[in-house]
Amino acid sequence: MSARGLMGELELRHASVLGNERFALDTIHDKQMALQRQRLQMAVRHHLPIGLSAQLDVDYTSDRYYLADYVPKLASTRYLTSRASLSQAGNYGKLEESWSLITQYQQDLLVASNAATLQQLPRLESHMLWRFSDGLIAHLDQQSTRFSRQQGLDGWRMALHPYLILPWQLDGGGASAKMILGSHYTHYWLQPPLAVGTPATAALASAELAVEVRTEFEKIYSGKRWRHLLVPMLRYDLIQAPNQQQLPNFDSGYTGLTWSNLMTGNHFSGYDRVGRANRLSLLLENHWQHKNSTKSLARDILVLRAGMAYHFKRSRVDPLLQGLIQTPFSNALAEVVFTPWSGVQLSSSGQYQLVNRYWASLTSTLQLSSASGNALRVSQTLTDRRYAAAVRLLSGDVTLKPTVRWRFYAGGQYDALLKRSQQLRLGVKYIHPCWSLGVEGYRLNLPVRAGQPTSSFGVRILLEFKGLGSVGS
Repeated sequence: MSARGLMGELELRHASVLGNERFALDTIHDKQMALQRQRLQMAVRHHLPIGLSAQLDVDYTSDRYYLADYVPKLASTRYLTSRASLSQAGNYGKLEESWSLITQYQQDLLVASNAATLQQLPRLESHMLWRFSDGLIAHLDQQSTRFSRQQGLDGWRMALHPYLILPWQLDGGGASAKMILGSHYTHYWLQPPLAVGTPATAALASAELAVEVRTEFEKIYSGKRWRHLLVPMLRYDLIQAPNQQQLPNFDSGYTGLTWSNLMTGNHFSGYDRVGRANRLSLLLENHWQHKNSTKSLARDILVLRAGMAYHFKRSRVDPLLQGLIQTPFSNALAEVVFTPWSGVQLSSSGQYQLVNRYWASLTSTLQLSSASGNALRVSQTLTDRRYAAAVRLLSGDVTLKPTVRWRFYAGGQYDALLKRSQQLRLGVKYIHPCWSLGVEGYRLNLPVRAGQPTSSFGVRILLEFKGLGSVGS
């Protein structure tokens, strides 16, 4: 910090039977920028009577370059989120319910002004589930949000998602199925209206039908220490939704096909968009499992997953968010996880474009770890420019613990497209039961700023006391 000034850090912590609180303030008078700069952090967790839970999280900086200058590991962070919530959950026999009241403020670190950043002030969410019988379950999800910002569209949004689940399972559990019937209804009260002469209210209504079938085939070999499990899953989705290009969009986005949404109906996030679907999705999982003895727990040695979707009808509800589906077949999802021994894992996951025959995205990772705390992680991430913004990153982290108290570590990230390292760090730490001492050297690229350096490097020294004194018998 010698080029910038002296930084003071204050941290207060408190715990009681109700919960705990943490307050932290970092401040420095930056000589280079001639500014007083701060970062404030707060975390409060309280358990209140009648099953209520209260949480408060605050993370705020005085300027958008604070993390890039002083917290290298968070230099790529875009949003800092401050959030307060009050929630409750209960189980009343066949009825399960939960609700939460949330207020959220976001600080956008990529723009000079936060006036156009969307805030949630407040949001009320509730979830209800009724188990009428083993073959009929009713759900009702509700979310009402007040969106606010100084510049741009804001207003209220109320979203309702009622749906029924009709589950079925074969005796013995080898096969199961479920049918889902539901609808989405969203209503808006806007300030100001979307366009001159248009009403200040708008609505969206859709209907959904889904049928999902899952089967399990297993073979247990002699000795009962090896098991092969094959799990195919098939799902059909039919969603009728209107064109939504003229409706407001506060927080919805379209991510395309991923492992998390392959076996779901709506591939849009948020409540502002509901995508049309006439789609058949398939997921196939293959597990090879082993246990050291008949009484020990089984461990996955090899996991293979493959999945894709077929669109009987291709249509879009908002061309600005959702690209045109070129073929009825989606990208093929593939993943392999190989764990030959405990502490050794090799994994790879990606999407393959069947028509043009290229890997749209691919991530491969090697992880090694030992019981003593030594660890190595190397990963490569590739994204083809024909699919999305081109990415070619190589990352690595290594930790060595030659003794119980000494720890050496290093890590970094290299951008093969820019042909330069994005961040590097090298450090050593001595950990005593009552105190610790660490030294770390770092270098990272900074956001582009007029008249400012494009990279930052330095050395940090940390002396930490964890508690002084002793306890007698």
